[in-house]
Amino acid sequence: MSKLIFQGKTKDVYTTDDSKVVRLQFKDDLIGKDGKFEPGGDQVALTMDGIGALNCQVSQKFFKLLTQQGVPNHYISAENDSMLVKRVQQFGYGLEVIVRYKAVGSFYRRYARYIEEGEDLSGVVEFALKDNERGDPFANFDTLAELGLLIDWQCTKIMELANKVGRIIKSFLAEGGLDVYDMKLEFGIVDGAILLADEISATSMRVYQNGIWMDDPVELSKRMLAIKSDE
Repeated sequence: MSKLIFQGKTKDVYTTDDSKVVRLQFKDDLIGKDGKFEPGGDQVALTMDGIGALNCQVSQKFFKLLTQQGVPNHYISAENDSMLVKRVQQFGYGLEVIVRYKAVGSFYRRYARYIEEGEDLSGVVEFALKDNERGDPFANFDTLAELGLLIDWQCTKIMELANKVGRIIKSFLAEGGLDVYDMKLEFGIVDGAILLADEISATSMRVYQNGIWMDDPVELSKRMLAIKSDE
């Protein structure tokens, strides 16, 4: 019988019969602020029926695509709103890796004195510590190394993988007329190797069409699932 390991905001993690495999149970909860969805949020803001299953399906589609492209990841299989994945060791209490192609969201708020909103970025990779009490602070490599969270080769590998994942997903969604402005990724360690982990869904990225933010994750998920792949 499976046992709850971790209760998250948008997913719960359960044991399986295999100690090296866990089950992610996707919820219908969305992060955001003041009752509105916001991919950069750090608290549950609302519930949307069916989004858990859609996030699982979209993640499955992207993980299969990334596997074909040689990106190491934790995905094993998925069904409905549940996904079996390799059990990964996280960095500290969790580390978010954000890939940015446009100056929007928190990036623009921090650097508005130096850049115009919506200005092109070159796939900037930023690290943020998962720490709700302290507003998920951003940290550079020196800070992460000083805190004992990453060593040199790990940081280099994560940045390399994050850029590759970003390019693949951005290119794929462009086939459906969608433009990724930024995306949030997570990585972990399995047997000493770094793997892409967590989920890759409409709720973990900011996507636009014709310059307009697609802020309905249900509609965006359906658009993503409709794009043909070579599976």
